[in-house]
Amino acid sequence: MIRPHEKTNFTGATYILASSILTILIFDKPIAILAIAFIVVGDTAGAIVGRMWGRNRYRNKTLEGSASFFVACCIVALLVSGIPLWVKIVGAFIATIVEAFTVYVDDNLTVPLISGALMQLIVSQLAAL
Repeated sequence: MIRPHEKTNFTGATYILASSILTILIFDKPIAILAIAFIVVGDTAGAIVGRMWGRNRYRNKTLEGSASFFVACCIVALLVSGIPLWVKIVGAFIATIVEAFTVYVDDNLTVPLISGALMQLIVSQLAAL
């Protein structure tokens, strides 16, 4: 259940808990819900599809896993109200990019915080117009 690097470091669950707390404290409720859902649902879909059907590898990821991460995030985005659809899709895309290219910090920490920050920034700029 624990990956080799997690024996001497924090587990992915620790990072999800920390990022969830920060996300809830920092962002508006719909954005926090969506940003947390991106990592929970998207990462699960990406891992399952990547391991079972992933053929096109880059780093320790697969294109198929990343594509399923994005699709899962878009589906979750449809379920959350209070944010314009295009902002949610941009957030899903950013979450996918962050998940795919995070190297030195656990993606369970970076995905919700970065995607949430971008969505919050866009929504606040829209409100200022």
